[in-house]
Amino acid sequence: MARDRNNVISNVRGNGTYIGFDTFNSKVADSLHLWLAKSGIHVARTGPSTFGLRPALILGPKHAANLRDSLLSFDHNHQFNDQYR
Repeated sequence: MARDRNNVISNVRGNGTYIGFDTFNSKVADSLHLWLAKSGIHVARTGPSTFGLRPALILGPKHAANLRDSLLSFDHNHQFNDQYR
């Protein structure tokens, strides 16, 4: 996925229940964080432009596909209204 979203997501790492990735900068991270929350996906900001995923052990293929689809549909140029801030 990082290859498909190389302008947004980089340095994907981890295995199993510990997954992390970086974004281009903190502004993109802010926007992505709001986008994922709007999509019903809760992730941890572990740094200014870094995300950490600590999925529950019930994370299944359907949940992973939802995360993948939300990340792939993210447009870092999208402007959010205050409802999601």
